[in-house]
Amino acid sequence: GTHRVALCAFTFPNGMTIPVGTMVTLPLSAVHTDGAAYSNPEEFDSLCFSKLCEKEGDVLATKCKAVCLSPESLFFGLGRHAW
Repeated sequence: GTHRVALCAFTFPNGMTIPVGTMVTLPLSAVHTDGAAYSNPEEFDSLCFSKLCEKEGDVLATKCKAVCLSPESLFFGLGRHAW
């Protein structure tokens, strides 16, 4: 997963707070095997992003790219710190 350390306290809308210095980890395997985001997420398909672009009808759509910054593709992170 992706690991980050909170540099400042953060409070979610539900009231839960992450204190300074807390390590936060995203379970990328859970995100990337979510059937709500990907069709057949447990099956390897080397063309899955290409097929998604064809289905969406927009080859420039961010969520279609294998390397992108979006909630659908979190391997490189998301937000201002992402690379």
